[in-house]
Amino acid sequence: MPLMANLSDSFKKLFKRFDPESKNLLKNSSWVTVANTLGTLFAFIKTIAITRILGVELFGTYALAIAFIITTQEFLRLNISMGLIRYGAIYASEDRKDKIVAIIKFSLGLSTISALLSILVLGIITVFSYSTFIKVPNLTFYIIAFAFANSLNFIDAISKASLKLFYKFKVNSIIQMMMDTLETAIVISTLYFYGANLEAFFTAVISARILNSLTCNLAAYRELKIELKPYLKSKIELIQSHKKIFSPIFLEIHSVVH
Repeated sequence: MPLMANLSDSFKKLFKRFDPESKNLLKNSSWVTVANTLGTLFAFIKTIAITRILGVELFGTYALAIAFIITTQEFLRLNISMGLIRYGAIYASEDRKDKIVAIIKFSLGLSTISALLSILVLGIITVFSYSTFIKVPNLTFYIIAFAFANSLNFIDAISKASLKLFYKFKVNSIIQMMMDTLETAIVISTLYFYGANLEAFFTAVISARILNSLTCNLAAYRELKIELKPYLKSKIELIQSHKKIFSPIFLEIHSVVH
């Protein structure tokens, strides 16, 4: 016990020597590390449960469908949140919250269009090529429904990027931990009660994704509404000169040429 007390005192003395910015960075890094560690742990637990209960064939079908959807949607996401962070940080340094709201609106609009486009593309491919890729019958609805649920990540990314603009790393990490915990609980419970039932499993995963998205976006709105509410009527025209940052080419090479 004395050893632990001495170590605790030593850490406190060391922490006091840091400047405020370093302390803030250390705290933020700690929250991010905890959230990432918890997410990795839950992902490991889910993988073991899914493979053991669903079995090789059903798990293979699920993995193939999910991999196809996620890969397609990642291609169509266009890294819009990166553009939001890049230019939102400039507006924040200028204390132009009206421009921050404008760029958030613009980002949400583009993300919504990208999400709808991804659902349309995946829906067409699924309807016309289902039997080519998937051997288990009657999963078309679940695959398209999962494409919809997963497309909500496009909007989630904007909410998370907005929180980062205001250095809400703690809140961001807490939201992520809540989402990981909720999804793990729903998936494990479904596997426990329904066993190797792929339709029930898809329903659980889809429900978890939708609930996670609601949690993420409502929490972000609640956290930022006081700061941004006076500027909610800001028009997108305020960032007219910076709209080109959302070109897929610029976003992919991570650079902007003025």
